Amino acid sequence: MRSPNDARTTSLYTTAEAARLAETTTATVVRWFRGHRAAPPLFADRRPDQATFHLSFLELVELIVARRLRACGLSVEQLRQSREFARERWGVEHPFAELRLNTLGCGDSNASSPGHDDEWPTSLPPLPKFAELATRAIEYDDCAQNAAAGTWARRLFPAGDSAPLMIDPRFAGGAVTFLNRGPPARNHRQALARRRIDRLHRLRLRSRRIRRRSSAPLRTRAPTTVIPALAAGISP
Repeated sequence: MRSPNDARTTSLYTTAEAARLAETTTATVVRWFRGHRAAPPLFADRRPDQATFHLSFLELVELIVARRLRACGLSVEQLRQSREFARERWGVEHPFAELRLNTLGCGDSNASSPGHDDEWPTSLPPLPKFAELATRAIEYDDCAQNAAAGTWARRLFPAGDSAPLMIDPRFAGGAVTFLNRGPPARNHRQALARRRIDRLHRLRLRSRRIRRRSSAPLRTRAPTTVIPALAAGISP
């Protein structure tokens, strides 16, 4: 089974952090990675004997993709079957974090297109139908340069493509950072802890407005003339 040998496989996120970033519950994360009495885990390759564990960046991406597919109406059992098929078919450890999942729904039959799987069995759940939606705001390796080693997710934009917030495991320990800038400030981390990823972008815009106002010259206001009758009416 192929897997990238870099920061993307390093354990970085607690189950609570992963749950906030995937917009789900900690119980769901634990259940999908460790299973429970009623069903086996969704990600069966995870070591189930650990009392507490951390997720790698690729595991976080798989969790987010699985949560999105679940929201599209697929059951956990359907996700388990699809992931196991893709894992064996493509020979990769993290099929939900691989480019081939993204290209399933592109309709491209060009066999020379790296990462494209030309056939998805009709007996399996219709992943190609939801592939584009499930992999939105995820950036992958360059196909031309990394086709032999695998084309994996390398960056994630948790607030969507329109917000300049990213998660890159190579920077800031995999924390949410601003695109081409440093890690978030303290109030931004507090917003993340409250599961308000989109508020990070609003805080950044507000801080810029405050800085512009503080740097602008002060305006003096002309004295206001008080109408005598009005003043007499409101005086004690």
